Amino acid sequence: HVHTARFIFLKTRLYLQWIFVGVLFASQESIIPYLILQRIRSFRASERAKEDSH
Repeated sequence: HVHTARFIFLKTRLYLQWIFVGVLFASQESIIPYLILQRIRSFRASERAKEDSH
């Protein structure tokens, strides 16, 4: 019985790891463009701040 429980635990852990990896890749596709947009926005904001200081 202990052996079966251990086997199920390992299977479940592996399964959860695959889900985690899948979610990570799926979310990265939306995170990367989001990060790029954030960079552009902060860059434009700093450019605007420079213009205001002049």
